[in-house]
Amino acid sequence: MTRTQHAALKPANPIASGSMLSDEQWSSIAQTLNITPREQQVIRGIFDGLNEALIADELKISTHTVHTHLDRLYRKLNVSCRCNLVIRIFAEYIALYPNNAQERSAGLCA
Repeated sequence: MTRTQHAALKPANPIASGSMLSDEQWSSIAQTLNITPREQQVIRGIFDGLNEALIADELKISTHTVHTHLDRLYRKLNVSCRCNLVIRIFAEYIALYPNNAQERSAGLCA
């Protein structure tokens, strides 16, 4: 199943979507955390709610390679699961963009 097919099965959720952050914000977070471009793509797939098979399909790599990227990300970011990975990314976002984070938590962003 492709990302497009997967997206058609679930309602859009901007809170959980990788599109929640701008490309510039993703780049800043990746640079600060020393995340490679491919690792960033895997993380964005997670934020889009994709499983390893869908991420692999989207990136044209094997599920084993996705799993390897996730294992390396977990070690690099000192986390043990996807939930903690997402929390770690949000923590970095808050550290880099404190004003944006306050606006989002107050419901002031469109």
